[in-house]
Amino acid sequence: MHVATSPQVEVIPSRDARLVVGRRAAVALLPGTLLAPGALSGARALAVGSSMVGVALKPGELPAGGLEVGDQVMVVLTAGTSGIPITGSATGGAAGGQAANGNGPNAPSIGAPSETGLGTVLAPDAVVSFVGPPGNASTGSDTQVVSLSVPQALAPSVATAAVAGQVSLVLLPAS
Repeated sequence: MHVATSPQVEVIPSRDARLVVGRRAAVALLPGTLLAPGALSGARALAVGSSMVGVALKPGELPAGGLEVGDQVMVVLTAGTSGIPITGSATGGAAGGQAANGNGPNAPSIGAPSETGLGTVLAPDAVVSFVGPPGNASTGSDTQVVSLSVPQALAPSVATAAVAGQVSLVLLPAS
């Protein structure tokens, strides 16, 4: 079917369907209506049981090659800028704080922090949902903002560590 529109009416032509697939509707879409660019949202819908957590990262706290939306990462507790680990324990990890990779007593643990808490895996399988541009020209900051989709049970620990500047992201292989 062909539809004539005026230049003032913005629509997404069927030949650009690849730009639409996988995006979320920002408005209710009714059958038979034209699809306008403003009807789509760049935001991803969260899976049931997931939460979105924002982290501000400095160089060395994320892979040098950067991150892309959809990357799977491990969130690790670090000393951060203060050098003082957060107190309390991470929650929701493996039972009994088993080693994340099973490679001996020095392996980072999930859910049960080491004596200092450093090296604790706060979220073993977070997904990158947004990557902001590196740096901020107006402040001279070299911080990069990243939004992560994490299981709801792990979100408080990740958010607390992120606010304290005590988070590093480790890129995991694509599954």
